[in-house]
Amino acid sequence: MNFRFRVLRGSILLGIGQIVGYAASFARNMLLARALSRADFGISAAFALTITAFELSNKMAIGQQVVQSRSGDSEQFQATAHLCQFVAGALGTILISLFGGTMANLFQIPDARWAFTVISVIGVLNGLQHLDVVRLTRHLCFGPKVMLDLLPDTITTIAAFVLLHWLRDYRVVVILLVAKSVLGVIISHVLAERCYGWCFNKDYLRAILIFGWPLFLNSLLMFGYMQGDQVFIGAFFSVASLALYSLAVQITTVPGMMFMNVLTPIFLPLLSRAQDDLDLYRRRYVLCSEIATMSAALLACFLLTSGGYVMITAFGSKYAGAGSVITMLAVANAIRIIRGVPTIAGMARGDTVNNLIANLVRVVSLPLAVIAVMTKSPMSLVAACAVVGECLALLASWYRLRIKCGVPIWDGIRSSMAACLVVAATAIPAYIIDLFSPLFIGLAINLAVCMVAALFLVLIFGELRGRIIEELRKVPAAIPFVRFLTWAAGKRIVTTVAEIEIVR
Repeated sequence: MNFRFRVLRGSILLGIGQIVGYAASFARNMLLARALSRADFGISAAFALTITAFELSNKMAIGQQVVQSRSGDSEQFQATAHLCQFVAGALGTILISLFGGTMANLFQIPDARWAFTVISVIGVLNGLQHLDVVRLTRHLCFGPKVMLDLLPDTITTIAAFVLLHWLRDYRVVVILLVAKSVLGVIISHVLAERCYGWCFNKDYLRAILIFGWPLFLNSLLMFGYMQGDQVFIGAFFSVASLALYSLAVQITTVPGMMFMNVLTPIFLPLLSRAQDDLDLYRRRYVLCSEIATMSAALLACFLLTSGGYVMITAFGSKYAGAGSVITMLAVANAIRIIRGVPTIAGMARGDTVNNLIANLVRVVSLPLAVIAVMTKSPMSLVAACAVVGECLALLASWYRLRIKCGVPIWDGIRSSMAACLVVAATAIPAYIIDLFSPLFIGLAINLAVCMVAALFLVLIFGELRGRIIEELRKVPAAIPFVRFLTWAAGKRIVTTVAEIEIVR
């Protein structure tokens, strides 16, 4: 089985798993948002913020190290990584236990202090997960990873149906959060090929810490700029306002996270294999940039015109009025998706500082958001601060990639410029149509506009277009479409008799 086919099969498998997993998670949040009051759902958002802030095992990106490191297949390296992961998880549990009461007071929910103590166990549980499931992705074996991502979300979604008939407050969320972590530990050990164990190897430990400390600091920065505004909204507004804002964040970020979670395991080995060949590395980087940029542009177009409708349909009329917030967050999220490619490209060549520097720049928007919150400005203005920060962070990421990896900024910026034009050209007329059309007709028109935009981007993205044509030439039934693509792009499909014979 050739490498290209394994990559394609892996991307399809990851895509299906991510779609089903996020669909289950989205369905669970729909159930909770509709069944619980806005205040109780806001309390559940406060739990999620606390876990993200103090849970440490994921912040070191130890799983990514098992994939990226040349020693990732070593049993000693994996056992050392297990030890580091457990220690980080135990520290996370201690921190949540210590600061849980402070968080309850910050969000003005003192009656929920006990819940913060209960969810602290999630740190230790996450630290006990088996990393063999992640190691297998080094060899493009994604089945176990898909099951690990899929099963906990699916099972807890089903459990939510039962629990909501028994309990009708935030206690349901506490149970589901702990249950999901328990399932993650069990499933990771069941699907592992190797035995779980710990090892203390100084060289491997040093390598893990050197690789992980920038990612750890980066995770803290990411919490600051991605969840910091939610913390201040919950503290200075109310947990009910936090509920609305957190759902708007979910609608805009979950599709992007799903996309990047699918393609990061593909992009990283694809670029890592070319890290010693700069020309091949650049070509693959351009291809990855075009794929990410097209997806970001299409997602932004859809959310700009239909995000408010999706919010009300999914979570109920009590969450109406979030359209302007979704608009700002959608633009910021699209830029963040584009920024993921230079970050992965840097990581593929061992540069884990790229994302750290970009996020240091990105966090400058947090003081702006704090001022907006403290002055009781509209939440859409708070969200608009993220757009400014993401633009600056993207420029910083491109510049770092040029300095450390020799990739010209133009390789990334040209696809982004095209995406900006497409978003402006499609979102404005689609928005006008949406104002004067029934809801479902307007939604259908918006989807059609997105499809036209996708075709246009394929035509102007040379590397992506070339790969698509290369694959379609292998399918005789797709030859008319291949001819259209090459004609529209201003190129002939055949130039020699040999090529004519291949097409036939």
